[in-house]
Amino acid sequence: MYPLFVAVTMQLALVITILVLCAAYVGWRLYRNLTTPADPCAGCEGCELKDRMCQKQKKGCCCSKNS
Repeated sequence: MYPLFVAVTMQLALVITILVLCAAYVGWRLYRNLTTPADPCAGCEGCELKDRMCQKQKKGCCCSKNS
C-alpha cells in the first residue's frame, strides 16, 4: 500500500508543479502585454518585421536605433 501512496503523491506533486509553472507563465505574459500596450513588437529583440516597421515609420518606432 505504501508504494501506491508514494506514486499518487508524486503524480499530484508533478501536476501541481506544472499548473504553477503554467500560471506563472500566463501571468508573466499578461504583465508584459499590459506594461507595454503601445509596443507592437512586445519587447522582441529584432526581426525582419521589426526592421521593416522601423524603416517605414521613423517617429514612434519600437526599435531602439531610431527612437
